[in-house]
Amino acid sequence: IGGSICWNYVASCIPAVVLGLNGTLHLAMSDGTKRELAAAEFILGPFETARADDEILLSISWPKAPAKTGSAYKKWGLVTDALPVVGLCVSVSLDNGGRCETARVAVAGLSRGAQLAPAGAAALIGTHGNEASIASAMESVAASLEVRSDRWADADYRRQLIRSIGADVAATAFRRARG
Repeated sequence: IGGSICWNYVASCIPAVVLGLNGTLHLAMSDGTKRELAAAEFILGPFETARADDEILLSISWPKAPAKTGSAYKKWGLVTDALPVVGLCVSVSLDNGGRCETARVAVAGLSRGAQLAPAGAAALIGTHGNEASIASAMESVAASLEVRSDRWADADYRRQLIRSIGADVAATAFRRARG
């Protein structure tokens, strides 16, 4: 897990999950100095993080999730254990009426590696997570991020994967939040 996040390979699952769950990375330098960075501050770009050359990752922690919180991650790869062509992590917290109060959406397999998708998260907030609101949110995700073409999949196919996998992941997160 540590190597995956510290390497920040563009198609790795772990960076998207750590972003999607609002993780905090705990690092130590060779002189014993320790620091903490939010995942969004740590992950800078493909193969690039805020980790100094003389730092190691000690641990990753997550904030205590409020009641009525659910999350899910799913990837699509060419084979079961392969790195994802596209992977999505969605986390939602619901109010007592079942409306989404907070949301995070992170996507793996993009041009710049794992990224948060604030447009998709914003589109989920205030909804009950029905099929139409989730589809609209995933359309926002697919439209708002720079998506790459490579030998594994072209950009249009990746956008379609974001829509379809994202809808499944978001529905699972809402279902888990409802209990």
